[in-house]
Amino acid sequence: MTKRITGEFAKLQKNKEGWFTVGTYSDDIYQWKVIINGPENSPYEGGKFEVKITLPKEYPHKPPMLVVMTKVYSPIVNPEDHTICHPILQTDNKPGNWAPTSSVYEVLVAFRSMLGSLSTDHVSDTEVAQVLAERPEEFKKTAREWTKLYAK
Repeated sequence: MTKRITGEFAKLQKNKEGWFTVGTYSDDIYQWKVIINGPENSPYEGGKFEVKITLPKEYPHKPPMLVVMTKVYSPIVNPEDHTICHPILQTDNKPGNWAPTSSVYEVLVAFRSMLGSLSTDHVSDTEVAQVLAERPEEFKKTAREWTKLYAK
């Protein structure tokens, strides 16, 4: 599976979309460092968010693990271990979940899309989700402040 991993990595490094960059931690092909630009027209716009992607030895039969290394005010990021909650990272054979044909690029697109959508569909931080649902302007203000403070 190393061939698949190196192929995906090379393809991501050549991306021309401009909203992310990819590298490795200490030349470990199983641990990627991705910098994602915050989505436009969101409280995260202008921020740069570091995401550590760890690929299991069983990849692509098992999904990657994403840890958001940049402090971010978002309901999709677990406040304890900084992992994200998204169906594409689940393996229970439901539509939209991880399959061996899925790619890291699809995971990155899903993460950035969720960040920009301000949805409470997939929640890892219930307190932040409650603020988003009940006081959306307060949520946006705090998310913008954290972005300016931590996502430089």
